[in-house]
Parts: sequence; structure tokens; C-alpha cells
Amino acid sequence: MIAARLQGVPEGSSVSVIRIKKAFSVRVGGVVLAIKKAEAKANGMSASALASRWASSIRAALNLPALKLGSKTVVLPVGGSANVALLGSEAHDATLSRQGDAVQVTRKIGALVFKATKLGTSEFTVAGKNALETVVVRVLPYAVEFPQTVTAHVTGVPASKEVVRGAIRTALNTKLRAMPAAWLIFDTPGVTPLQTNRSQTYHVTVKASAADSIPSKGVVTVTVRNEGIQASRESELWYCNFPENIKKPGLLFSSALRREKAVRFLFHHVNVSQWPLFVEAQAVNPTPLPAAILIIPGSADPDKNPVLVGARAADQFLRNWLFSSGEIVTIPARSAIPITVRRLAPQQTTSGLFYIKLLGGGPEEIFVRVDARSPESVAYTWELFRKTSAPWQVAKARAISDSEAMMPQAAEHVFPNPFKHETVRYEVGSKHGFVRIGQKPIEREDQLGKLDGNFGVLYSIKASIWNPLPTSARVEIVFEASAGYSGGLFVVNGHLMRAPLLQSKGEFRLWDAMLPPGSEQTCSILTVPLSGSSYPATITVRTTDSLASVMKR
Repeated sequence: MIAARLQGVPEGSSVSVIRIKKAFSVRVGGVVLAIKKAEAKANGMSASALASRWASSIRAALNLPALKLGSKTVVLPVGGSANVALLGSEAHDATLSRQGDAVQVTRKIGALVFKATKLGTSEFTVAGKNALETVVVRVLPYAVEFPQTVTAHVTGVPASKEVVRGAIRTALNTKLRAMPAAWLIFDTPGVTPLQTNRSQTYHVTVKASAADSIPSKGVVTVTVRNEGIQASRESELWYCNFPENIKKPGLLFSSALRREKAVRFLFHHVNVSQWPLFVEAQAVNPTPLPAAILIIPGSADPDKNPVLVGARAADQFLRNWLFSSGEIVTIPARSAIPITVRRLAPQQTTSGLFYIKLLGGGPEEIFVRVDARSPESVAYTWELFRKTSAPWQVAKARAISDSEAMMPQAAEHVFPNPFKHETVRYEVGSKHGFVRIGQKPIEREDQLGKLDGNFGVLYSIKASIWNPLPTSARVEIVFEASAGYSGGLFVVNGHLMRAPLLQSKGEFRLWDAMLPPGSEQTCSILTVPLSGSSYPATITVRTTDSLASVMKR
């Protein structure tokens, strides 16, 4: 009835509410619409409120263009649908045309209903007598389709919580079926150490977004399996320290990693240039087969204190090396993964100590290379993760070119059998017992050089202490920073101990015990000369009881 009354009212006519005593009406141009009490009551409101609502609605209708779409752009997933309002005086009789077949459309009063049938874009044109409107409907994939299931692989006796958490991150960031360059947000679940040949399943809620896709959220089931692969003894030490002071971009190290031949990989470099530099180590698989490597990481954030950086890197390494606790990482065919990507400001040091082993079932060999790079030459998807000690857990492998598949000339600084075994026997009351760490350097594989300080070499020390005296005596074993400022990392009778950073001649007690008369005790010590520290260093076995020395004499 109201619509009929308003036929012919010019567009843009004024709309106002009129009150005469207790009666209300709405004036539209020259037309007056009275508000009856029964109408107001039926709407559950006062006559004043109903008059205001009518005035607002009529004003909006009079100002409506001939054609008006509720949205000019619509994004849908396959199978999704959306209603887009279509209003205006020409809407009822408007014609509809389409370009593209990704979307079906139907009409209903006051709206267009879109239904996405496949990926792609469709453009719809609504044409009235005097007006034209378009709406673009894009049908996009989800950044990640949920739910999904992925598997992570570790080793260890047991695999540590740190390794299990890292393997979950690797699986989520690199194994999910996702759009290119998808960005994932998730909280790593609480984990426990994982025993050999056991599996544990975790359910992780993941949020995903990516360019040209629809953000999504869902659950990923991650199964972590401890494969029980033996982290065999390292046959070589790769020593990447020449030059230690880097002044410009260039190759620092390269060597072939052969199947089932484990290596210990040490790098330690200082940026002495005036500009930031990156130190990038990557494992490169140039073959047509995927390669699986077992990796035990040890890497620290760069710092201007080289002793601190070396100690922190070795600490991470040794904690997991003791239990053969590592992650199994797959390198796709003709691809590379980052082992470290560290940005060094001028005068900062980076340091790392890793265990790497190429597992069977894939290529006979791959190679590892280390480069100093200018910031602009680092792959953007790797540079993003320069602050992590395990970048392969967050950065996907990248395809390599034919030139990158060629291994550079192998480095000279490869040292076989990077282990030292020492014994010391001490008799209470006699002269002190000594073990010099880093005193006798191991020889290079080509026998043309030696490793001064034996950095990265694992020392296994067995101390035997005998008290022949008729009285008890207290004996101690101490570490001395003999050659200068040093850190120290030790496993004493199975317990990990970290010495504070010591000035020259500073000491740190590793072990002490009270020996009864005629008794004997042993102490086993495992240690490694730390990058950045000063070696040789000394382990001393001595009595702390001066009376014992007097009685012996």
C-alpha cells in the first residue's frame, strides 16, 4: 500500500516525521503517510518509533541507485556459496551475463546466489535500462586442506624432547600439502623423550595463509617414530675455519658426504668486514633420488664473544650426541636444505658443531658446502629463519640449478678418527696427575697438516686414583684454562657439566671424593676443545689434603 502511494514521488524528495498532538505521520514530498496505533502495536513499538523507522527506510530507498550490488568482489572455495544483494529500481528487470565457468549463479528477490564449482574466476555483469554493475567471483584453494596426517622420524636412546619437538616442526613446515609459500602458525605440543622403536602421535592445530588462497585452520596428526638407527662413530672431522676471519663473500668449505660414513662438522667464523655477512651451510643432493640424513645439531646465535658462541654450540651438540639423539631429514632429489643460515654483523662470530650421516636407501653420496654470502645473495625463504639453530625445520628445501649440482673442489681440512683416549693414574701423596687437552694435534687426512688445539675432537679420559696411606684423603680433579680465556664442557661419570668462562689459569672443579685408606676409585671424563677458546688446557688430579703429602714423604 505504501509503495503504491509513493509511485511517482521524485528521487531525492525530502522525508520528515510530523507530529500533531499525539499522532505521527511521515511526509514524503507531497505524500503524507499516517501512522495508525494498530500498526505501531503490531510492530511492537510506539508510533514515534515506527514513524522514525519508516522515514529512515523510505529515505534510503529514495536515494538508492538504479542498480546496487552488495559486493563487487567475492572469494569462495570450491563448493562454497554466497548471496550478494541486488537492489535498485532496475534490479527486477535487469539482465545478467557471465564470463568464466568457475561459478554458477541463480537469482532470487533482492539477491544473486553464487555457487563455486571449480577453481578459477568468473565475472558477472548486471545490466539495467540505464545502469550497469559487475561482480567478480574468485574461486580459490585453501592455504592448507585439513585434516592431514604427517610422519616425523628420529633416533636416540632415547630421542630427547628437544629432538622430538624439532622433528614435529620439520614435519609440519615441510611435509604438509600446502599452497606455495604458505605461512603456518602453530604451537608445538608438549612432548616426552621417545624410546627406541616406539611411536608417539600428537594432534596440532594449525593456522595457514598464503597468496591467492583462502586462510584455513585445522588439525594435523603428527606421528613421531624413533627408528632406532645407530648414530655410528664419526669417521671424520670436517674443520671449517680457514679463514677464521672472513672479509668478503666466498666459498669457505665443501666435502662429499658418503653413504653410512658419519662426520663431525665444525665451523667457526668471525665477520671482520665493515658490512653484514651471512654464513650459509647447506646439504646439497644433486642426484635424482631423495636422500635421508641423520643430523644432530649444535649451533648458537652469533655474538661478539667467540668463546661464548663456541661453548653454546657445543653444549647443544653434546647433550644430544651422548644419546645418539638426532633427527632424520629428507632432502628431495636435486635440492638443497639449509644446515645453518646466520647473519653476522661486523665483529660477530658464528659457531657450530654437528653430526651428519647419509643413510642408506638413497644416493651413494651428496655434498655439504659452506659459503660467506652478501645479504642480497641469500635465498629469501632461508634468510627469514636466520635466528634458528635448525633452519631445515622451518625452511623448505629449494631446487638447485645445474651449476649448483656440481660440488666445488673439496676442502683440505678433513681429519680422520676425531677421537682421543687418555688415561691418568694418581697415587695420593705423589706428584699431581695431568692430562693435556689439545696438546698433541691430530693429523689431516692428506697428512700435510695438523689440527692445532684439536678443536672438535672428543676426548675420553679415564682417571684412576689410589690411596696407599693409612689415613683418608680428599682428592679432586680440576680443569685449568692453561692457555688463556676458555670455556669448558664435560661429561663426568655420565653427568653433563658446564664450566664458566675462565680467564687464563682459572680453574673449575670436575670431581672430588674422600678416599679411605687403601682404596681406589675411577672417574671417566668426556670433553671437547671448544671453538673460540684457548687450548691446550689441562686436567689435573691432586689431593686437597696437605697432611697426605707430608705422610708420603
